[in-house]
Amino acid sequence: MQSIKSNCAITELTDESLVFAYENARKKNLDLHFIQLLEEEIVKRQLNTLLQSTKIPN
Repeated sequence: MQSIKSNCAITELTDESLVFAYENARKKNLDLHFIQLLEEEIVKRQLNTLLQSTKIPN
């Protein structure tokens, strides 16, 4: 997976908004690349424990 660029809007989301976006992207089967970008930022922020409906690897 490629790293998110520092000027990407994903990095500006609050933790809660990031998790909300990820969970909804998974539920709605959005673009896999978009979901992977969200996952990468979640792992970077160590927010894995905030996820409710889906789990991603540590």
